[in-house]
Amino acid sequence: MSRLSDLLTPRSRAVHHAAPGSAVARRTVAWARLLTAELARVVLTIGISLTLWAGAPALLGWHATTVVTGSMQPRINPGDVVSARPVPSGSLQLGMVLLVDDPDHPDRLRLHRLVRFSPDGRLILRGDANPHEDSSPVDRQAVHGVGSLRVP
Repeated sequence: MSRLSDLLTPRSRAVHHAAPGSAVARRTVAWARLLTAELARVVLTIGISLTLWAGAPALLGWHATTVVTGSMQPRINPGDVVSARPVPSGSLQLGMVLLVDDPDHPDRLRLHRLVRFSPDGRLILRGDANPHEDSSPVDRQAVHGVGSLRVP
């Protein structure tokens, strides 16, 4: 006949309270180490992938900027991020959306559409939402690139 305490005690009690040197404890530690190592690999892989994803355009000479005005609406809105890829100055064409050094604010960039070339070869730009061309022409050397990718 069994004692009442034997009936109330789980049979797996020995497994749950294994001695530190037992096979169960060693297996548990091995699994914990394996899971920790795999988790570290996943986190490291994600970190490296995100760094490459963010840095690859810069390595290719692309320039990203955040649009702060509505001068290019409705296609490009304030808050959008636009990446511009490099373009040789000889291949500029009318209608391209160019990222250039702002001739009116030396520390800023301007993202406007090329509407014509001035007689001296400089670029005349205009924002799509603006009724008139920009008042300041832009030198070809001020072009950072042509808008290629928009992230709303």
